[in-house]
Amino acid sequence: RMLLVHYRRYYYSMIDQHKKHSCILPHSQFPIYPTRIRLKKRKIYLIMYERIFVALAVLVVTTSSFSPLPHLLFVRQNQTPILHLYSTSTDPSEMKLREIQAELKDLGVSYSDCFDRDSLTRRLKEARSGKVKKTEPAPKEQHTYPSAESTFDRDATLQELRSLRVKELRTELANRNIRWGNMVEKEDLVQALLAAREAASNFSSSGVLTPGKVSDIDADTLTTELSTPAGTPLLLDVYATWCGPCQMMAPEFSKAAVELGDTVRVAKIDSDKYPDWASKLKVGGLPTVIVFDAAGNEIERVEGALMKDGLVQLARKNV
Repeated sequence: RMLLVHYRRYYYSMIDQHKKHSCILPHSQFPIYPTRIRLKKRKIYLIMYERIFVALAVLVVTTSSFSPLPHLLFVRQNQTPILHLYSTSTDPSEMKLREIQAELKDLGVSYSDCFDRDSLTRRLKEARSGKVKKTEPAPKEQHTYPSAESTFDRDATLQELRSLRVKELRTELANRNIRWGNMVEKEDLVQALLAAREAASNFSSSGVLTPGKVSDIDADTLTTELSTPAGTPLLLDVYATWCGPCQMMAPEFSKAAVELGDTVRVAKIDSDKYPDWASKLKVGGLPTVIVFDAAGNEIERVEGALMKDGLVQLARKNV
């Protein structure tokens, strides 16, 4: 642009100079026609340079991610070209949720703490104005759970989850301690729950128990966990809702489950709902904490309430 400005000034100064001399000097003393020819050539060069600069400017504007014009932006993810159709001049309130998320992802701005459309729209406006810094995506932690002899049918589970309602998906995610507030689309809920079920199937035989959490199981689940070999021992709490020591030990049992993580399966069963299992396990007092090995054989039991340290010590010495 500066080159064009200087060249224009030089060109028009030559024209002014030519007009000035042509008015004062006679035709015989000033070569008017050669000067006009030179000026005409310079004007052609000026037009050519202007067209080149305009073409370059249009090329830069149309390929820029901050273009005021609608454009197609190709982004490679995992060596696969993905096409996003959106315009950065469009008002975020008029855009679809997928378009807002795609543009935020292309701008490198995290939206994991945005739980509704208003917060996503506000985040996009801040990202366009440069008020939000780009965030590096944190590498996902890959947990390797001990293998349990269970077959996980991914296709059947995916079909089952897609047939559920959004409310049911959110309820199961909440029961598994998975935050779903930043998942706007139903498919996001389905994929998150599918990954959780697959991880749980590798951790426990029934797929109900999850690492770091106490699962309140039923008779069928306990039968599956004890009859199918697994890679971790099972810490079982036999309790009752009317039992005071059981209620006192419940928060300590949850703390122990968090500390044990994926090294021990932690579960509890209600003796009033399933009296057959209470009699089968020969429970004489409540609460009763029983440790089973990976093959489902009883190793040790303790009657009475235990604190977190006692529960962790009881489980780890049998790992």
